Formats: sequence, C-alpha cells, structure tokens
Amino acid sequence: MRIYMIRHGRQESRLCNVNVGLDPAGFRQAALVGERLAGKGIGIVYSSGLIRAEETAETANIYWNAERAIRPELREISFGHMEGLGDEEIAEKFKDFQAEQALMKTDLLSGRRVRSRCGAPCPAISGGTEKVRP
Repeated sequence: MRIYMIRHGRQESRLCNVNVGLDPAGFRQAALVGERLAGKGIGIVYSSGLIRAEETAETANIYWNAERAIRPELREISFGHMEGLGDEEIAEKFKDFQAEQALMKTDLLSGRRVRSRCGAPCPAISGGTEKVRP
C-alpha cells in the first residue's frame, strides 16, 4: 500500500487557519496534483472536513475517480490565539514561535515529522498493518 500525503491548495484568505475555500491558484494546484498522480491506482481519497481540504481532494479526484472519505482527525493543528490573525499581527505578537518554526523548516519533509503530524490517522487509514515509510 502506498499513501500519498497532499497538502491543500492555496486558500482564499491570508489569515491563519480559517476555514475557507481555495482561491483560483489553489484550484489549479489541486488539479495539477490530480493530473500528476493520475494512473497511480489511487483507490480512496481522505481529507479533513475543512473547506480547503475538501475542495483540494474533490478537485484532484476528478483525475482519479476514487472513493472519498472525510476524516476529522486529519484536520490541521490548532494555532490557538494565532487563528484568524494576519501575518503582520502574528509576527508582532508571536515572534518566539515564528523563530522556532523557521528553525524547523529544514526538517518539514522528513519521515519523522510527517509521521508525527499524521499521528493516529495513518495506522487507521492503512488498517494498522502497513508501516509508514519516510
């Protein structure tokens, strides 16, 4: 079993972690990933219930025609007091957090980080029998 983890396309709001849909570029990004993964035998497409995640999954799935499933546990992490704020306000109020995040960016695509972000849904999605490879 191969699991492709795809981040949602660009959202229509620049505010932190608000539940909005994709902007036109986000729809193009979703269609592009759908096209690039066409023919890979994708059997099911999971997403969180966030609007941007559902729109990304539905747009990409035009190329796959796979079963769709909403998994609430795939929802993006909570950003607490930063949610709904713009970049400038976050930069001003949460300088320490942003500095910490900048240091971690080099590790964002490592297998360990992907597994830690995925948490419980990966074993549940894979039936608990597959190991997630980096």
